[in-house]
Amino acid sequence: MTYLASIVALFFIILVHEAGHFLVAKLLGVPVVSFSIGFGKALWKRQIGDTLYALRIFPFGGSIRQVAIDGIETDFYELKRKRSKILSLLFPLEDEEVSLANRFSSMYPPFSHRSFAARTMLLVLAGPVANILFAAAVIAGYGVTMGVGDKLVSTQVTKVLGDGPAAKAGLMVGDKIEAINQTPFASHRWYLALLKKEVATPLRYTVTSRENNTERTFDLVFGAEKRRKSSAYIEPGFRYPLPALTARELAALTWRTIWEATKEIFAQVSLAPSGIIDPDGMTGPVALVTYISDSAKKGYRDFLITIIGLNLLLAVLNLFPIPPLDGWAFITLAGDFVCGRTIGEDFQRTLSR
Repeated sequence: MTYLASIVALFFIILVHEAGHFLVAKLLGVPVVSFSIGFGKALWKRQIGDTLYALRIFPFGGSIRQVAIDGIETDFYELKRKRSKILSLLFPLEDEEVSLANRFSSMYPPFSHRSFAARTMLLVLAGPVANILFAAAVIAGYGVTMGVGDKLVSTQVTKVLGDGPAAKAGLMVGDKIEAINQTPFASHRWYLALLKKEVATPLRYTVTSRENNTERTFDLVFGAEKRRKSSAYIEPGFRYPLPALTARELAALTWRTIWEATKEIFAQVSLAPSGIIDPDGMTGPVALVTYISDSAKKGYRDFLITIIGLNLLLAVLNLFPIPPLDGWAFITLAGDFVCGRTIGEDFQRTLSR
């Protein structure tokens, strides 16, 4: 079941990316000939309005095809047919696409070279941006439901685990944690930092009893492994109200997570050309599905972290100037914009010979 969920998750990540391209193209008035999820032979296709929609046999990518309606590259799609056999298998050209491309010249007013290049540059960037925004939405959603802010709500114990060290020390629901190691309880994050710092070290808790309102102290010791559990449960075996994130804290958490993950992705990708990372050892589609499945088995937290990472990975990799990635298309379109003519297509024509 987790493998099916992994395939659906991967499909959705790709859908978000291609939908970003597609929606911005529609907003900017750029005609879209086709919208495809996957590569290879079409398992399902249907023309709706002026766009052909298709699901293809290999669900590990996608594409949209728009046509330059400036009256210059009238044989643009016929040129695509003459590319290498491998590209023809991965990106087959449907007859419906050719028919739609030929119709667009009479259906839409022509754009100038610079106008079309500028619009297409924006829609090219829309795919990576959509993945980044989706990752931000997942982070924010997780932060709203599980995030913990700095403001202290209460240190009154709301739950004691029956077999934990706290229960054995006599801690009861309703007791209030006043101090740890004679330092007043400052905040939830302060407490977590203290636990991380003092691994396997006795911590002296000062507690006000619910029953007789008197203070008492006791020592608790617990290991590092338990401290890596969800922050909702404060080891060693009791729980208290956790403060929710403020809007500012939530925004900071979202930005920090995206920034740190993106830096890590760039760092890893930059090591590949140097030989530090063996490109042959990089994850393939099957291994990727297995990786997502394994994260789902560990729990929804690991699964969400994987989804966030894959969205950012797809966004970052697509910005590299390598054919046929979005970064390459952006550079050729920038050349079109600067020169006022379709040098990008001229270069593609040269590569296709």
